[in-house]
Amino acid sequence: MSASFYKKVFGFGLITVLMGGLSACGWMVRDDAPTPYQSFRESMWHSMPDGDGNIYGGYKDEHITGNRYSVTFKGNGVTDRSTVTRYAHRRAKEVCVENGYRDYRMMKNGELHDAVYPNVGVTMPIVTLNFVCVR
Repeated sequence: MSASFYKKVFGFGLITVLMGGLSACGWMVRDDAPTPYQSFRESMWHSMPDGDGNIYGGYKDEHITGNRYSVTFKGNGVTDRSTVTRYAHRRAKEVCVENGYRDYRMMKNGELHDAVYPNVGVTMPIVTLNFVCVR
């Protein structure tokens, strides 16, 4: 067998093993999995889904003033509205605890809407909560 034969076979095999390993570790984007509870990287917040509906999601929080904050959670095309809402409330509690408060109180009802991308047929739920942290 020639060296190029082994290079082709083992090179392909190595790529296959690496891709399988990355997939097993959850590093591959899947269009059939809901958005996990995670922080959303700023560089990806405005990303558009591709033709398969792959998109990242997660929470983004903002300090407004004093003990007032806002949290937005963006789900992907297979994340349901109740999960997005639950994750936003979870992050609101975490924000308050991280800043030395015990709990939070809503300033008004949360805003739940959908981002619709008709060119790829994807609808993504987004919820925004405005709240005050309490001691």
